[in-house]
Amino acid sequence: MTDDRLWEDAPSPVKLRWLAGEAEAGAGRRALDIGAGRAFYAAELARRGWRVLALDRADLRAAPVGTASAPFVLGVAARLPFRDRAFALVLAFDVIEHCEDDEAAVAEMARVAGGRVILSVPRRHPEVLGRYNLTFKHHTDKTHRREYDPDGLRALLERHGLTVRRIQPEGPVSPALAAEFLPWGRVPVRRAIHLTVRLGWLRNDDLCADLYVLAERP
Repeated sequence: MTDDRLWEDAPSPVKLRWLAGEAEAGAGRRALDIGAGRAFYAAELARRGWRVLALDRADLRAAPVGTASAPFVLGVAARLPFRDRAFALVLAFDVIEHCEDDEAAVAEMARVAGGRVILSVPRRHPEVLGRYNLTFKHHTDKTHRREYDPDGLRALLERHGLTVRRIQPEGPVSPALAAEFLPWGRVPVRRAIHLTVRLGWLRNDDLCADLYVLAERP
């Protein structure tokens, strides 16, 4: 995580959906949000009954959005200052791609996890986009040290003792670009295509920009 991580101005609907689906009511159990940024997701976990710590290498007190609901700890993913199995839930959205040593970061997440691990990463450039000289927007982010494909990500997590329950591509590339090739009616066609994407009528997992993961420490 870099100090630039405070870029996120609002919580991601996809991330909130994952928390709603995979982070059941906390009932007072402990959770750790690594690379918490503005602590939107730590605050959401606190709202759902978790006792949350928000960890980041940037000082969250400079931009306190969700920190009122979650105590803040200054630290980095590769050296977590907590005992083994300290947390029933470990959260790491958009973190390990920024780490110099992602193996060390995942090893530490697995060590402190006593249950579920939820994380997201940018996806490696798929071959199908290259055919059209296109790429995902995150490939222009110079703070990323790497991107991931599903098989490589699964292997990384399993090397450190995590059992992968689910890897889901998210953030589909919108086919609404096709509307720009029309000589007329671009706006209504663009809106119609966006609607079909939101309704799930058009989807290709190979064209999703991110990978979301649910894993567990046995």
